[in-house]
Amino acid sequence: MPGFELLALIVGLAILAVAVIVVFAQRQRAHEQPSPLNVGLLPPERSSQPPHEFTPGMLGPLRNREVHVRDVGLTLVDLAARGYLTITPLLDENDNTYEWVIRRTPRPLDGAIRAFEEALLTMPFVADPPDSAPRTTITLTALMSKGSQPFLRAEGELLAAMHEQGWVSPDEHHHSSPWGWVGALLLVAGLLLTAMMLIGWLATSDFRGVIGGLSIGTAGVLLASRGRRRTVHTDAATKARSDAEAFRDQITGLKAEDLPPAKIPGIFNELLPWALAFGCHEQFAGTVDEALRRSANWGRPVELDLAWYPTGGSPSAREFASKVSALLNRRQPGGVPRNSRA
Repeated sequence: MPGFELLALIVGLAILAVAVIVVFAQRQRAHEQPSPLNVGLLPPERSSQPPHEFTPGMLGPLRNREVHVRDVGLTLVDLAARGYLTITPLLDENDNTYEWVIRRTPRPLDGAIRAFEEALLTMPFVADPPDSAPRTTITLTALMSKGSQPFLRAEGELLAAMHEQGWVSPDEHHHSSPWGWVGALLLVAGLLLTAMMLIGWLATSDFRGVIGGLSIGTAGVLLASRGRRRTVHTDAATKARSDAEAFRDQITGLKAEDLPPAKIPGIFNELLPWALAFGCHEQFAGTVDEALRRSANWGRPVELDLAWYPTGGSPSAREFASKVSALLNRRQPGGVPRNSRA
């Protein structure tokens, strides 16, 4: 029926046009949402301290709601920088690092330790068998291997921390927006119509009905995707992302003259895990190296000497950051632990 195929084409293109308009309007509205106004004449002063509501290992889950191996590795680096662990690289005959040994320091746990951090500070060092002395070291491979109980516990606690912070809507998995349902119905209708029109096309060589069916199916996919996106972000997650971006800007905005010589090692130690999490560690380390050179030129040489990652010699900040980055980017032998989603 040529008339029906023309009707299917017109209806399909019309529905697709409406879907495109709806998606575009929603996206524009999201981009144009005004920022909350500050009360007073001056904007609030931002603190130079790291955000207290999350750690470097929580930045990945904050961005994509998934816990990856790298997030647990960042937590280990952060704990080492805070004095709870030491990470010693093992070198082969060519001076290439092939393994890392993690050692628990005597520093006791305090109230600042989160549940996922506690799992990494206690479980790997439990006595085995129970009547023997507690373990003091563990290799990174053993700690991060597939099926490692400390890793799985830390992974689960990281997911729980996302919910505790309010970054995931409690009813997110039980709520679907109307656009999601409309999109699903249009997708099914489009597939059925396309199949029917393909049969007609074989008989009449009229392809207009097939185009109409495909247009309806495409409209369904567009609307269904908007239905999923409506519940991804919470206000708490949006605020945390804003705080994280502000702190990243502070790190990337640092200049060599901003770093007092006596405080360079402490600043580098505190901010390196964050710079690694943000992916700006090379720029940050370059700024630190420039500050070290300036201090040496003034007759006040400063050594980084970070005890939690012994390297031997006096590596530059860039070299040190590169070594720690290699730890985070190591390939996982024996299979990579699965990524967990909230």
